Amino acid sequence: MTIYYVEVEDALLHCYENELGRKGILLTISHGEDDPMLKFAEKFPDQRVASFPRNRDAVAVASERGWKFFVCPGDSNNLDITNIFDSFSREGNYLLDFLSNRVNVRQNEEKESVEKILKFWEEQSFINEHGRTIVELRDNAVIILKGFDH
Repeated sequence: MTIYYVEVEDALLHCYENELGRKGILLTISHGEDDPMLKFAEKFPDQRVASFPRNRDAVAVASERGWKFFVCPGDSNNLDITNIFDSFSREGNYLLDFLSNRVNVRQNEEKESVEKILKFWEEQSFINEHGRTIVELRDNAVIILKGFDH
């Protein structure tokens, strides 16, 4: 499996000029500025790709190019991360791998590093009415229009 990363400007420019035709709409969705995934990337740059696209990146490209765009209010989703704190939980270990952008975090990282990662997620979360550990993931959207006069 191969994953390619393309800079925000390159991706938007390609889509706007080559994929939309004369009229079209681009919708970009990115992590909110206060999203825990972004905070994790900043706190653990060696653990996660530090260059997460942000709304401001899409806004900057659209502004520089003179494209018509709208910034939309964000949305949030709750993710139950209770199982990441159970080292014997298969689901929890997969989720911890996802949250840290690594494979087999518990096996491949130093114990101290894993403890710091778990502490980070504990600090970013809250306990809901059912006793589950929940983290709120937030995103935002930018809509870019092509060929629409108003």
